Amino acid sequence: MKQKNARALMIREWNRWLQTHSIKPDEATGRDALKFFFELQDKRSPLIDFQTRGRDKWDVVHAWLIRERHFPDQEKIRDRPALHLDGEADAGFPSTQNLERDDDAS
Repeated sequence: MKQKNARALMIREWNRWLQTHSIKPDEATGRDALKFFFELQDKRSPLIDFQTRGRDKWDVVHAWLIRERHFPDQEKIRDRPALHLDGEADAGFPSTQNLERDDDAS
């Protein structure tokens, strides 16, 4: 099965799976998505019999769920402020200027 066909079927099955597990779509977690994927593997579902071009199938399915916005955890992560590697912190992070080094700690 080609990925294009598999993706539409996977999203439909994900929505069905959420309903059968009494999980609201906006409350689904990464753990729920992984459990869904493992159940498909255990059942040897034809839904995961698609071409991956060398990529891990979980990575592909996970990306589909995120891309289709059926996986809200990523929205929460995306909205967090970023910490820059140049030593400056965004407004969401406390300053580290006043921290003292504890040389005795090992």
